[in-house]
Amino acid sequence: MHKKITFSFLLFICVASNAQVREILEAVKPKKAFTGTPILQKKSQVLYVSAGAPNNVSNFLDFGGFASLFFTTTNKKSAGPFMIDYEYLIKDNFGIGLSLLHASAKQTYQSGNTSYTGSIKQYQIGFSTYYHLYTTDKLDPYIKGTVGLNLWDGYYKDNNGNDADNFVAPTPFGFRSIIGLRYFAGKKFAIIGEGNLTLLPKVTVAANIGIALKLK
Repeated sequence: MHKKITFSFLLFICVASNAQVREILEAVKPKKAFTGTPILQKKSQVLYVSAGAPNNVSNFLDFGGFASLFFTTTNKKSAGPFMIDYEYLIKDNFGIGLSLLHASAKQTYQSGNTSYTGSIKQYQIGFSTYYHLYTTDKLDPYIKGTVGLNLWDGYYKDNNGNDADNFVAPTPFGFRSIIGLRYFAGKKFAIIGEGNLTLLPKVTVAANIGIALKLK
């Protein structure tokens, strides 16, 4: 019951956040209806790559929960998240697509002369839906939701390279709610920016920027 209440509360936050951003985007919508040919229409296809920040996967490296109590965390390294997304518009304002995400992190736990290394890699494949608030020949603001499957690869090793602790992977499921904007500098090329709220496997906020290519 507690989990259902928590999930419902997080879902409410996600919907409320999307509603507020939608109001902002509607407010900056051109006062006069766009009468030209939108850059994206039914059957359009878009492929884009992006990189985000901050890297949140290191949050799952806690070395069995003892790291903050007995160790000093040093030598932090991270990469990503990096994303590749594809969208196909089944209507002028609605699209579906696939999303691939990769992120990794590594850090060392130090206590005197004793050290341990923790490493984690996340691979996510997700199904996405897009709702386009309005589209002109340049601007394309949208709301996106992605439900994904996470694959994790991680370990803890001591300074001799031996296994030090059991790695417990976070939930295999992921959910991201995203507000995005594409600016088409040409007929095929666009710059994109996205802000996303991740509910699973952990509540985090991040942003990413990238480039998009209109395939059709």
